[in-house]
Amino acid sequence: MNNYKLIYFSEIDSNAVKATVKIHNVVPEQNLGDISKVKPSELKHPVNVLFGGPPCTNFSAAGNLSGSRWVCQCCGHSFDPLTLDTIDDAVCPECGSTDLNKTASSLMVYWFNIFQTIRPKFAIFENVANLLSKRFINSFNLFTEKVKNCGYDVYYQKMNSKDYGVPQNRERVIFLAIRKDLNNGRFRFPAKVKNLPSVNDYLDEPTSDVLVDETISPYIKAHIYDELDAILHSDKNIYRPKCTSGWNDHQIGIKYVPALRASNPSTIVLQTIDTHEGKKHYIRRLTPREAYRFMGFSDEEYEKAASVCPKTALYRQAGNSIVVDVAYLVLKELFKAMPYLFEDVKIISTFTGIGALELSLKRVIDEANAGSI
Repeated sequence: MNNYKLIYFSEIDSNAVKATVKIHNVVPEQNLGDISKVKPSELKHPVNVLFGGPPCTNFSAAGNLSGSRWVCQCCGHSFDPLTLDTIDDAVCPECGSTDLNKTASSLMVYWFNIFQTIRPKFAIFENVANLLSKRFINSFNLFTEKVKNCGYDVYYQKMNSKDYGVPQNRERVIFLAIRKDLNNGRFRFPAKVKNLPSVNDYLDEPTSDVLVDETISPYIKAHIYDELDAILHSDKNIYRPKCTSGWNDHQIGIKYVPALRASNPSTIVLQTIDTHEGKKHYIRRLTPREAYRFMGFSDEEYEKAASVCPKTALYRQAGNSIVVDVAYLVLKELFKAMPYLFEDVKIISTFTGIGALELSLKRVIDEANAGSI
């Protein structure tokens, strides 16, 4: 029988911890907290699968693009922590100082630290597509080589949610490592999904007859009214008003929505409803429930999180998460290629938001046990 259990998760955001506990029916004591303070050799319970999606801020085009580098506060030397043989008691390779300024995205080195210690059956790592850009490819290649040198085969691919059944323009790198002694070489990434659901399929009935949501900022609302006819008749996938600033936050989803972001609770969509009088249009912000749906979470899972978290936290959780449907398709292909990997799975999950990878795995195992894979 295929089965799984979430043994540990790592999260420092108090609301994300509450949501994880509710959604996955675990206890707060399973939270490792700050991953940089965890010593993998001291984990009390055995684990054999590792999930992770370290913060992408420093790799993202919307972030500061500082990458995964550490900077010595004493001598100013900048270096990639992945070049160190070990991060235990890490010091500056130039002056030996322990006073190091570490970017959030350098947490990937802590993911690797756990990885090389527990040597899981397989591991999945997710991050922004910019990780493969010219600016950061050296760090990615270094990371990949270190994983391979631990005795693993590596597979990775850019995957955009809109190509895999979810109408969101969210391109991410999915990185899969399989231990060589367990790999039969049959895994392939899933084919793209041909039929994309409508944005409207993810939206609730509007609660107001107002054409343009009153809660949209006055600045962007003015641009929407200026370009209203063009928006309502646009054949674009995403409409971008002629704003002079903040274009990332001011896009309007038509055929699919812009990538949800943790820092932006104002993702805007054009909703179209057929009525007896003809089509009615609404330009409005996503609700937290709808944001959860665009990340692949069920309404039941949303309600569990909403019972313990404020709306602002729910938006942030959606923007920080991994799209459940995309990860599900990858894990489904892995199961079809190597079903023996899914026997007695014990997970340690690091920085995966509110556990999208765990939900993806649960869906695959439930289907496998029901005989539908």
